[in-house]
Amino acid sequence: MSSWLQKQRKAELVALAEQAGFTGYESLLKDDLVASLDEHLKNNATRLAGNSSFAEYYERSSSPVKKTRANAPMESDSEPREPRSTRPRRRVTRIKQEQIDSQDEIEATPAQTKAVATRTPRSVQRVAAQVPLPPSPAVVTDAIERQTAIVKESVGNAWTNSGVTDYAEYIREVLSSVVGVEAAVVLVEAFYLQKQVMPWFYFFDIPAVSALGTNSYPVHFPEFFVLLTSSFWSPSLLWANTSLFIPLVFAYFFNITLKSKGPNLASKKPAYQVDPLTFNIAKALVSYMVYAQGVRFSGLVADETVLTVADALPGGHHGVLIGAGIGAVVSIYEAVLKRVSKHHIPAHSLVPNTSIQQKPLLIYHSAFAPSAASASAIESHLSSIGVVEPQWRYTMYTTTHFHSTTHEVLCISNGRAKLCFGGEDNADRVEPVVEKGDVVIVPAGVGHRLLEDQSGGFQMVGSYPKGCSWDMCYGKKGEEDKIEGIKKLGWFEKDPIYGDKGPAVEV
Repeated sequence: MSSWLQKQRKAELVALAEQAGFTGYESLLKDDLVASLDEHLKNNATRLAGNSSFAEYYERSSSPVKKTRANAPMESDSEPREPRSTRPRRRVTRIKQEQIDSQDEIEATPAQTKAVATRTPRSVQRVAAQVPLPPSPAVVTDAIERQTAIVKESVGNAWTNSGVTDYAEYIREVLSSVVGVEAAVVLVEAFYLQKQVMPWFYFFDIPAVSALGTNSYPVHFPEFFVLLTSSFWSPSLLWANTSLFIPLVFAYFFNITLKSKGPNLASKKPAYQVDPLTFNIAKALVSYMVYAQGVRFSGLVADETVLTVADALPGGHHGVLIGAGIGAVVSIYEAVLKRVSKHHIPAHSLVPNTSIQQKPLLIYHSAFAPSAASASAIESHLSSIGVVEPQWRYTMYTTTHFHSTTHEVLCISNGRAKLCFGGEDNADRVEPVVEKGDVVIVPAGVGHRLLEDQSGGFQMVGSYPKGCSWDMCYGKKGEEDKIEGIKKLGWFEKDPIYGDKGPAVEV
């Protein structure tokens, strides 16, 4: 086997095989390829010897020139032979020849040893080829990244399927309201009160587990027999009346959120059945009178009962007043968030804005609760009111435009964005930030565009009065006739969000 072929890499051997016209090398290991290619080159030496790519191969594989022995020189037939001398030959020459031969053998031995050392048995090479080599760092990194992505996806799917996120969002939605805050305050007060009026007795022990290193844990149960005594009901009823029932009665009749829809009392529709602000004011007044000023309602309330409740509640009667104050602040804050803003925008360039009909741009903040602000829920609500027809779900164009054939109702169903009304070059333009649950009523002629999608995925439900179709105007020349047509448009007879009575019909 040629040592020159053994020194070549696998890719170089493949290239040599192709030049030599050798086929069937694709499935061969390097050692098998070397052996097969060596045999092919030997069999086709006549054809391939002239190829420069194989010149070194054939030079190394050619037979070496044999050395002539010094003591046996070739004799020429043309020259006369000298008579042999009868004198005995000295053995110095023989010794010298032996030394020369020994030196030749010594010189040849390293080469032969090197050739033998470089030749590894084919069986050993095949076994070595079957042993998997360690992968490169890049391959290891890719494998780690793939496994990490798979683990992340599996954990994410398991977390999503568990429903923890949905439950958390539901709890967040419930607590993010006046009702949620009031319920939390009442539950805290009730928890501390029951600890005072309902004793707990020792029932049994959870034994210690030495293998886990845990100690015994005593288990207590409430003494339900106390429900048959006045020591439980007197404090409980006092707290329920001062913190719940009496404030509810006042909040029901003194309901500031009540919105009149007509001359009859039966047609009034409140935003809340009980006014949260009135509830907290009444709770604070009643609690202060009973627990701080000593009002006993003509002896209906005993001093001992009042002391029991005051000692049980966190912070005493001051804690009740603080809870009522928190509820009042939240009530005012929610009312501020649910305000309706009105904007009159003068004409600018060829964009008429609100100058023709003198109807303001209306923005209903938090008109829909987060749970009721999905596109389908909004469309269902608008259809139930029956003033406008939902026609599309989309974002707002980034070019200022207006409509001359209809007014427009935009209900934000997803995301948060900054809008521009009146034209971006108008000094009196309005640039509100709207979010999910808001509603914008855009009168015909008011230019509007999207300035910035602050959340990504900003989407609205676009609706128009029944029987109306919308057009596109950009404040360019040639749109004067369309602008004149705005004067003939009617306004809403009912509010598209609230029905018979609402901000849209009060402007």
